[in-house]
Amino acid sequence: IQGVVFLAAVALMFRDSQGRKRSPAVRIPVFRLGILAAAILGVSLAGAVDQRWTSLLLLVASITLFIAFFTLDGRRAESRMFPSRPFYLGHRIGAGLVTVFSAGVSTMTFLVFGPYFLEALFGLTPLAAGYVVVLESVGWGCAAIAVSCSRHDTLLIRCGVALVTLSVVGLAVTMSSGFLWGVVAFALVQGAAFGMMWGFIIKRAVGAVDESERDITSSALPATQQTSFAVGAALSGLVANASGFGDNVDPAAISAIAFLAFAAFLPVALFANYAAWRFTRES
Repeated sequence: IQGVVFLAAVALMFRDSQGRKRSPAVRIPVFRLGILAAAILGVSLAGAVDQRWTSLLLLVASITLFIAFFTLDGRRAESRMFPSRPFYLGHRIGAGLVTVFSAGVSTMTFLVFGPYFLEALFGLTPLAAGYVVVLESVGWGCAAIAVSCSRHDTLLIRCGVALVTLSVVGLAVTMSSGFLWGVVAFALVQGAAFGMMWGFIIKRAVGAVDESERDITSSALPATQQTSFAVGAALSGLVANASGFGDNVDPAAISAIAFLAFAAFLPVALFANYAAWRFTRES
């Protein structure tokens, strides 16, 4: 239904553009897309298998594929999927992409394992656990609306990433200690962190590149975010498996696993703060 509505909206909005000069056709980079998909799939499989050496080999193979993808993409000036020098902290857009990626990776534990931990540690029903997890989206939407007219993009980006870090620490403590209302509060904080900074990250990143790369940059940001979610989900599985996650685990062990599953991503969240400060500096 959403797809049909979208197609109808496009037909109406662009009905006056038939006579405009069309841009040269660009071939879909099927090969590079395949490499990127294989890299993400490899990380996902690494997080799903129980054998540690197999997981490690899959992770190394995935990293190699990611490097191959960005190397090939950088050589295709006519059909690049990412802007030049992506993920290079010395360049503003690179720092922005690193901010988006590391912040996304650091927060996926709650979406992947949150429902399980809420059921196992707090005795919630699957429906109730789902409502707690969806509060992250509620926080995102409310914060995005609240700051939509703000002009303090630097402050909001930096505060947003700082709140991501706070939510990682808060969820590690409250989830493992059995403080349900704390989990609810930090779920909202985690969502609000993204809501208050996401639109301003896009605005600042697109404004920091040449006009020739604005379309690439605007599409690379959500692509980077979605990739970070996939990688973060896989890595959270790796951490949980390495911590002893499995069937017939007693509540005390689940509590310890819950703490480690969140706390393991604190360095990633801290790195996101460093990247965000480089991204938002004026010079």
